[in-house]
Amino acid sequence: MNKDIIIDTIEDVPILNSKKCKFVAFLIKIVLKYTVFIVSVVFLYFFNYYIALASGAVSFILIGVLRSSLSGNAIPITQLEFHYSDDEVARWYTAKELCFE
Repeated sequence: MNKDIIIDTIEDVPILNSKKCKFVAFLIKIVLKYTVFIVSVVFLYFFNYYIALASGAVSFILIGVLRSSLSGNAIPITQLEFHYSDDEVARWYTAKELCFE
């Protein structure tokens, strides 16, 4: 058995302590989770079904790019292959980039 093998440790999702940081993480989570539905409903109200469907598809792609960018900037490189929920991505980004506790 080779004793020189180093196993990378996995960091836990950060726990936010201040109310300001928790609120910022909550806002990011809401944007990541519900923007597609809000955009689709607004376009459905003002326009027709086809434009709402197209705008929902475009906003789905844009939110996916935003989620990928946020997770790529905040989550450690060794853990990028793991799946994280919107809440976890928001907490990682808030802890690593916005709130330095």
